[in-house]
Amino acid sequence: MQEKNNSIYLIVGLGNPDPEYQNTPHNIGFAVADKIAEEQEQRWKNAKLVFGDVSKFNCDGNEVVLLKPLTYMNKSGLAVKSALGFWKIDMGNLLVVQDDSDIELGRLKIGSNQSSGGHKGIENIIQAVGSKRFNRLKVGIRPAGLAQSGKVRVKAEKFILRPYPKEKLEIVAQEGVKAVYFWLRNGLEKTMSKYNRKI
Repeated sequence: MQEKNNSIYLIVGLGNPDPEYQNTPHNIGFAVADKIAEEQEQRWKNAKLVFGDVSKFNCDGNEVVLLKPLTYMNKSGLAVKSALGFWKIDMGNLLVVQDDSDIELGRLKIGSNQSSGGHKGIENIIQAVGSKRFNRLKVGIRPAGLAQSGKVRVKAEKFILRPYPKEKLEIVAQEGVKAVYFWLRNGLEKTMSKYNRKI
């Protein structure tokens, strides 16, 4: 069980707010957050002080704040920094859910204190909060069979904003939801052991 510095956790799902991004892999962070709010039967409320939509629920006696930044992906750091400060949340209690174009669709990886890996949203968060020491759940969005390296590598731009069947994205998002709950209840190390195993 992870050491709990306070009883408030912040789960941030990354995405872009415009409707045309809704069913794209790049918005899988939003999809995960939406599914959690739906399961918890909680509505979203616009919170201008933290530049995003917010929903709250209780998990094993701890308060959990869900946040969807409405600043667009590349400016996500403003919302995250504001939320950390407003609720006085410890950096170790922050989990950012992001898409990862280098991981096969549906695969998950979780970690902390990592570079952005070229993800613009994560880059902006690192700059805004002045640290890499926060937890990140990476949800794979690269279609099976697309080369990740070499001369035939398919660049992320070719597929991250392409609409996917809603049902397919929901299955992927549900796996992310399970990982979020597992992290909340078991901490980083056990979640890494469960989800970072090589296939």
